[in-house]
Amino acid sequence: MQSVEWRLARLEAAEAIRQAVYAYAMAGDRGNDAHIVRTLFSEDATYEAKGMGRFEGLDNIVRGLAQIARDVVVWSFHAPGGPWIDLAEDGGQARVFWWVWVPVALRSEDGTTTPHWGAGHYNGAMRCDWPRHTRIIEITRKIVAAVRNNPLPKLLLLSSAIASSTF
Repeated sequence: MQSVEWRLARLEAAEAIRQAVYAYAMAGDRGNDAHIVRTLFSEDATYEAKGMGRFEGLDNIVRGLAQIARDVVVWSFHAPGGPWIDLAEDGGQARVFWWVWVPVALRSEDGTTTPHWGAGHYNGAMRCDWPRHTRIIEITRKIVAAVRNNPLPKLLLLSSAIASSTF
C-alpha cells in the first residue's frame, strides 16, 4: 500500500485538474475571459481550432480566443460532466476525458445568430505541478450539435481543437 502522503498528493492533483476543467468551461462562458485563459495555458502553448484559427504563444491565444468569442460565439453555457482522470504514477501529468453539454448561439458570416444545442467531449492531457498550478498541455474537442427548431436533428461538427504546450 502506498503512503498516505502519496495518496493525498494524488487526490490534490486530481482535484486541481478537475478545477482546471471547470475553469476552462467558465472561461468559455465568459467570452474566453483573458484572466482565466492565462491561468490555463503556458507561455509557449499552441491552440488550434479547426475552422476557427491557430494561435501560438499565450498572448496570441488570449487574443485569438477573445476574437472568436467576439466574432463567432454570441453566448454559451458549458456544462461539463466528469471528468475521468487517468493520473500518472507520480501525479504530475494526466490524461483527462470529460463530456460537455453546450447550449450556444453562433454568429454566421452574414451576421445572423443561430442557437444550437451542443453535446460533445474533450480528450486532454494536463500537467499538475501541485500546489503551484495546473496547466492544460493538450485538448482535443469534438462537439456534435442539433440545430434548433429542426424536428430531425442535423448533426453538425462545430469544431475540433488541439491545444498544446511544453513546460
